[in-house]
Amino acid sequence: MTVGEGDLADFGGMYRVGDWESEGAGAANSRRILLDIYAGGRYTSLDLELRPTSVPAESRGVDWVDPIIGAKFVLPIAEQWHVQANGDVGGFGVESDFTWSATALIGFDFHLGDCPASLLAGYRAIGQDFTSGSGTDAFTWDVVQHGPIVGFSVEF
Repeated sequence: MTVGEGDLADFGGMYRVGDWESEGAGAANSRRILLDIYAGGRYTSLDLELRPTSVPAESRGVDWVDPIIGAKFVLPIAEQWHVQANGDVGGFGVESDFTWSATALIGFDFHLGDCPASLLAGYRAIGQDFTSGSGTDAFTWDVVQHGPIVGFSVEF
């Protein structure tokens, strides 16, 4: 039996390269059409334990940080709704050989006081190809994880 847990966190800075007036279905939305680029890192921490029936349990923890670069596109589609797509790539052999993520979201827009806010729901996929150590100390994490995602954002 294998037991594991892990943490994943993306961080970095974003720069707006496009900001356009919304027309058509999203014209009444306070959001604009946006295109952002970003750079930063993806921190991964894993703790795994193998519990075979005939030998003693083995456990191992590993964590690493990968550089990432990516883009985000936001498109208003109705008065209080928008769609958002994010994607990034990274690793570049610094820690992982390669890492990537892709996210598609739909957001409901509102205000908290004077601050624009959104409730978000969608789907995210993350791939990582990480190897450390060698021989009997080798650790390989070549995995694609995907599933639903929910979130909340506020701008101030």
